[in-house]
Amino acid sequence: MRVTVNPVSQIESEEWVWHVGLDAEASGILNDQYLGKEVSGERRQRLLRLFRLDFLNAQDMLAEIAGQPVFLGMARSNDYLLRLKPQNLLINLPMARRM
Repeated sequence: MRVTVNPVSQIESEEWVWHVGLDAEASGILNDQYLGKEVSGERRQRLLRLFRLDFLNAQDMLAEIAGQPVFLGMARSNDYLLRLKPQNLLINLPMARRM
């Protein structure tokens, strides 16, 4: 499947239907923000980069969110380390099931 990935500075709430943290820290920050929980400024600053992923063919996505962007986040830990979990892309992207 084909996608485009572009950096963004923030996530517009009306577009936010799916996100994937590329590491545990980003997953926690994005989950809390999505749920409307307060995220401290210090914790928010750990978020190093946000990306917008768009599927070029909406049929490659889960039908209920087809055509919507997927946001990806990457964050550092308290000790300034980035521990990427690339398997999150394989497991958590909203891909349509192929038979």
